[in-house]
Amino acid sequence: MAQTDLKAQLMAGIEAEVDALVEWDRVTADMKLTDIEDVLLAARQRISEKMAARLIERQEEKRAAAIPENRTSGKRLHPKGKKTEG
Repeated sequence: MAQTDLKAQLMAGIEAEVDALVEWDRVTADMKLTDIEDVLLAARQRISEKMAARLIERQEEKRAAAIPENRTSGKRLHPKGKKTEG
């Protein structure tokens, strides 16, 4: 997956949250500052969780591509670090 694809996915998640905020603003007639803060904090939390999850998935994809599989069992080999002589 290219960097542009990753950016597009992250931006789509952010845009969805912004759309939800705009809709909330449209349908809410009477809001207090604490209401706005609460809604924004929740949106920020969801954005952060989505971004973190996507970046973790991306790292796992990279890692899985770099780790070979055992030919007989088909399971991924687990790196044990650098081997030392002797």
